Amino acid sequence: MFDMHYDLLSRIYYDYIKYGNITDDTKNDIKNIFNTNNIIGSCINLYFMNEQEMLEEIGLNSNQLEDVLGIFKKSVELINSLKDEGIIDKNIKFIYSIEGCDYIKDENTLDELYKLGLRSILLVWNNKNKYGSGNESEIGLTKLGKSFIKHAIDLGIIIDVSHANYNTFCDILNVVKEEKKKGKAPILIASHSNSRQLHNVPRNLTYQQLIDLKNLDGYIGIVAYNPFIGDSNFKENYLKHINYMIEEIGFSIDRVLLSTDNMSFIDNTDCTFNVYNIANELYTLLSSKYSTSDINKMLYENAYEILKKVKRDKI
Repeated sequence: MFDMHYDLLSRIYYDYIKYGNITDDTKNDIKNIFNTNNIIGSCINLYFMNEQEMLEEIGLNSNQLEDVLGIFKKSVELINSLKDEGIIDKNIKFIYSIEGCDYIKDENTLDELYKLGLRSILLVWNNKNKYGSGNESEIGLTKLGKSFIKHAIDLGIIIDVSHANYNTFCDILNVVKEEKKKGKAPILIASHSNSRQLHNVPRNLTYQQLIDLKNLDGYIGIVAYNPFIGDSNFKENYLKHINYMIEEIGFSIDRVLLSTDNMSFIDNTDCTFNVYNIANELYTLLSSKYSTSDINKMLYENAYEILKKVKRDKI
């Protein structure tokens, strides 16, 4: 499986902040998750919340948060150290992502992050920032946000609309549409969002949002996080979300991705599957409905196609 959203960069950076290095428990856990029999690649994420939440959860104050370049660079160095130690097989492929661009000062800073390997952004987390907002506000894309998204598209960075509120989501899609008319080819995804029609929570996407995403050749990443799936029968309902995207919304199999958003390192995660055996569990679940060829596309081939589009020497 290629997991399209896992906060691995944050996870190892938290260890570094708390303990001065990555703990053995974290190393063993990562080794058991990322291996050629299970998760063979991932869009790994470094997330930023508002200042109070970052201070409470991680211990970073506002002055420290201004050094996004330093935080990102150290996180990537820690990933490379895990590869050097053999904790992560060097064949495992990663796409580096930032969720919540609150502390990215400007487009010049985005250029520097790109040089360090950044290839995907979620403009917002749940809170409002200078670029737009998640579900804690109704504001849409700001003037700065519009320019920032255009610049990210010019760099070839993936535009991920998971977490954006309705207005910010729609505004981002309008920018993508404008840029496509100019002959550009933005990579547009919702890496970890399900259908609000099937389970009505704010982080899931409405019917119209999904239609608009599909019409712009975007990708949908169905997330295996129980609170976004339903109230019970999680594996069965996870499959229903996949079926809905394909049969009701009309997403091509080539545009369907899968993600975990596994947060077990922070709290008691509600992941639908056993993350140490998720590839096998997903294959068993999907084989009740889909061919081997289609399963492989959803499990990893579609993600590899995205990887080819953004691949540079830092990935």
